[in-house]
Amino acid sequence: MLVAALVLAFIGFLLLVASIYTGKIIFTFALIAVVIVGLILVLIDMIRGRGRRS
Repeated sequence: MLVAALVLAFIGFLLLVASIYTGKIIFTFALIAVVIVGLILVLIDMIRGRGRRS
């Protein structure tokens, strides 16, 4: 899941650049969606990691 989060971070960066360059709001909304999905993946990975230690 870490790899998926890194890929989403890269996609998010590209969307940020596109949003700034073009000034279109749709890229910003897509960026927010990608960030939320990436955050959920990282949180799931953290929770699963804690479960393995116990």
